[in-house]
Amino acid sequence: MLLLAAGSFLSQMMLLVGMILLAWILVRRNIKMRGRSRAVDRELKAQQAEVHKPVRGAPLADAPKEVLRWQASMFDLQRELKAELDSRVLVVESLLRRVDQRVEELRSLQLENSAQSGKPAASGPSYSKVRRLAAIGFSAEEISQKLDIPQAEIELSLGLQAEIPQPSSSA
Repeated sequence: MLLLAAGSFLSQMMLLVGMILLAWILVRRNIKMRGRSRAVDRELKAQQAEVHKPVRGAPLADAPKEVLRWQASMFDLQRELKAELDSRVLVVESLLRRVDQRVEELRSLQLENSAQSGKPAASGPSYSKVRRLAAIGFSAEEISQKLDIPQAEIELSLGLQAEIPQPSSSA
């Protein structure tokens, strides 16, 4: 009976040692797995930090793809609009050159016309009104206010009128 009790005790001890050994192996395995997962987590965080690290010199480099597509389309639109504006500026500049040429042509024609006729190049109706008002006795300042013409222009036209010989009515 003692043998039986000793055999049962021995088997119970073996069972207990086996359970302790199993628990120790499982705990040790669990500790190793945690260490590995922590190392993997650190490596993953380092990679994510590298990916999300802002790149100098490239704005929005870490932005989502939709934002980058929108940015690219905005740059394309900017280039198109700038090209269109540049072409319009060139057209306006060429038109301004043509207008300047025409103005010079008209000035030269006006100078030729005034040199040929020997008369001032004043407009007809306002020039005749200036002469009439001066003949009545208005001063250059009063004529300027009435006709809304600069006083210097009125004085110039009256001065030229005095230089032009008037036909005499006593013949």
